[in-house]
Amino acid sequence: MAKKTMPAPTDDEIRSMNTVTTAVAARYLGISWWRLTDLLQKGTVSFGVANLCPGGTWRYTIWGEKLYKYKNGIDQSAERQMQELAQKADALADEIRQFNAFLARNEGEPRTNGKNTLHKVS
Repeated sequence: MAKKTMPAPTDDEIRSMNTVTTAVAARYLGISWWRLTDLLQKGTVSFGVANLCPGGTWRYTIWGEKLYKYKNGIDQSAERQMQELAQKADALADEIRQFNAFLARNEGEPRTNGKNTLHKVS
């Protein structure tokens, strides 16, 4: 006989829970239990925490309202801002590398700013 899977909880059910088990949270997010616990252990999500207990076992705390907000894109502003800042920093670093490469290729040549010729000062 095939194993019956529990249906994913609704938004209202999740919001009504103070804390949510990892099994319920994984079903709600549509991801595996292993993926969920990995995210919690790495601290990459804002809706819960993972604590390593003596003996090497993990204890997870997931808050219902925060989980609901995370899934629905309401509570991700800080995470999104960090990702956007990291992307902008990477893009800026690329521009600086390209500019430095340009300067290295054109060292010693006269430069122009559109109107005047700028000469290298020795």
